[in-house]
Amino acid sequence: MNHLEEETIIFIPLEQLWKHDMYTFQHSLRVADLLYQFGKFLNLSQPILIELYQLGALHDVGKVLVPKEVLNKKGGLTEDERAFLFKHTIYGVELLKEYNFSEEFLQGVLYHHENYDSTGYPDRIKSDMIPFYAKMLRIVDSFDAMTNERTYQKAYPVDWALKELKDLKLKNYDPQLVDQFVKLFEEKR
Repeated sequence: MNHLEEETIIFIPLEQLWKHDMYTFQHSLRVADLLYQFGKFLNLSQPILIELYQLGALHDVGKVLVPKEVLNKKGGLTEDERAFLFKHTIYGVELLKEYNFSEEFLQGVLYHHENYDSTGYPDRIKSDMIPFYAKMLRIVDSFDAMTNERTYQKAYPVDWALKELKDLKLKNYDPQLVDQFVKLFEEKR
């Protein structure tokens, strides 16, 4: 695959996301940047860092199949709306299968809402069953969601979000990765 083909792989789904929902598009780019930084902090190799950046950028691409009214609803979601939204990880894998992404990448998309204690979705897997990329993405995705304003939630301060991640390790997040993520922010200060 040449460089132009690699750029097209990430551009086409990102363009779809940009056209469908600007908040999700912006969130995805922030997640991509922070996931790259987190991987760099963990001393991962350059090819993995590039893959992590692409994963962050495309992790929510399945939301292009979720109606905008559901994505941007100010009040609580109905049971049907929630079930539809929860399928965005499955939709994302379906949309990205035609491209040349690794299995680890696709599992990152599929499982980025799985919780460490098996209360997440889509398959309610837990701890060591959750792929490494998905565990990293779960933390970064949550952090960005907490620290940026959304239609249904105000933005929380970074310190509050980091404390929330620490409080929820072993429930939602891998404890060792949360500790490393917190260190990343401590070293930035």
